[in-house]
Amino acid sequence: MIIGLEGGAHDQDRRRLVALGAEVELVPADSSGLLALPAVLRILHVSGVERLLVEGGALVLTSFLHQRLADEVTIEIATQLFGEPGLCALGRVSEAPFENTPRLHQVTVERAGESLLVRGSLVY
Repeated sequence: MIIGLEGGAHDQDRRRLVALGAEVELVPADSSGLLALPAVLRILHVSGVERLLVEGGALVLTSFLHQRLADEVTIEIATQLFGEPGLCALGRVSEAPFENTPRLHQVTVERAGESLLVRGSLVY
């Protein structure tokens, strides 16, 4: 399944993908011009998806948290520390930096090779 932005692709490209066997769904943009995540999740749910693994950069992950669309988190902490040139994992997830931020509940920690995995349910 390919989920794209309404008005973001040419109709001929969509027809070509469908002819190749792909299911193509289009959703509206949110206020930032990105895919409206609630609409994406509705499409996935209707198609039978009950659990979704979201891997992405800071923009994708922050969007799910800011819109309160995630209910569990797994964070991998690597043993290599990158510092300044490394990428930021999250952007601002609430309007006030230290208020109304999501918290992890029922936290577990386990080793995965040299890394640590921190898992927990989100409480908003």
